[in-house]
Amino acid sequence: QPSTMGRLASRSQVALRAAGVAFGCSGAALLGAKVLAPPEPGGRPGWLGQRTHHAQPGGEQVLASEAKARAALEAATGLGWIDLERTLRGTWNGLEMCAEEAAAAGATVEEAAAMLEKHVQRARAAGLLSSESSSMRPRPEQRSTYGTDVGSPAPSYLAPRPAGAPRLARADLDRAMSDLRSDGVTVISEVVPEPEVQQLRRVLRVIGGGSSVGCPREVLSSEVLSAAAGASAPLEPSTGRRHFLLRGTDLAEQMMVPLLAPLMPLAYRYFAQERRDEPAAGSGSSPGSRLFLSECQLLVSDPGAVAQIWHRDNMRPGLTILVPLTEVDDEVGPTHLLPGTHHLVSAGGSPAALRALSRSAGALAPAPLRPGSALVYDARLLH
Repeated sequence: QPSTMGRLASRSQVALRAAGVAFGCSGAALLGAKVLAPPEPGGRPGWLGQRTHHAQPGGEQVLASEAKARAALEAATGLGWIDLERTLRGTWNGLEMCAEEAAAAGATVEEAAAMLEKHVQRARAAGLLSSESSSMRPRPEQRSTYGTDVGSPAPSYLAPRPAGAPRLARADLDRAMSDLRSDGVTVISEVVPEPEVQQLRRVLRVIGGGSSVGCPREVLSSEVLSAAAGASAPLEPSTGRRHFLLRGTDLAEQMMVPLLAPLMPLAYRYFAQERRDEPAAGSGSSPGSRLFLSECQLLVSDPGAVAQIWHRDNMRPGLTILVPLTEVDDEVGPTHLLPGTHHLVSAGGSPAALRALSRSAGALAPAPLRPGSALVYDARLLH
């Protein structure tokens, strides 16, 4: 089978799933056989190990750079940070990314603010920057709003955070972006620190499995729905897979969505480069029109879950992020991906897809994947 998500498992796999643009599935079959990348000789990291990057605590220099970016953004917009953060979270306008780049390039706050002016003007003209803006709290999601923009606020990554909070260093960020462009997939380790993983497991009653990160034999829907007040019954697109739609619940908006903050620099850069179809994205590195979180799910893959068919999450550029709350090993069945197949529906075409597939030696199954790590892939990628 092309995919064995939970197929032979005796334990339940649990993961958080988020996607960054409107969701639209299209099924496509490309390979009928599973081909796993062979291990590298001499103990060298394999294909996926070379594309795994690490979120890590920020030092004094990182905190100083973030403070400079905030000050430059305040100066360029004329807004205080409280109002500014409210509009940044409510509109997903990407000015944090622009401020971060300006702070890195400008010697002073004034120089950085001057570099931001064109981006601020563009955001204001598009209605994405206003002191009147506020982050709308969505209602709990229903099946009728699945994949649409319900107004979930964006995580802010320039807001003051403890030095120990995970961040992506510039070098890791650049390498992860390169992986997404060429292969359509990357892994960021330690995005969610272990204490937060354990807290979510306790809240969701993901208990057992023989260790603090093990897969339990059962995850009760009633326990999940109790923790996510207002959520509807889970979708069951195939036998053994339960998708809990959680956008708009306190659990999602207060506990889950903020955990994406370390990945927002990667997300904004991806959309600034990939969504050239948006007029505002066609100049410099400014993002285009409003991005939004199209899904925030808890995915439970039960023992004996049937294999999925090869499919894409979207035909247009988007990001899907999977953060496991349990250990993902070969027994529970990792997601299988076909690196480079996002090029088949983009300008790169078949040659770029074949180059990426040849580098990976075929289909790829990211295992083991540790709880709190993030599997990030282009929504056009066959998996």
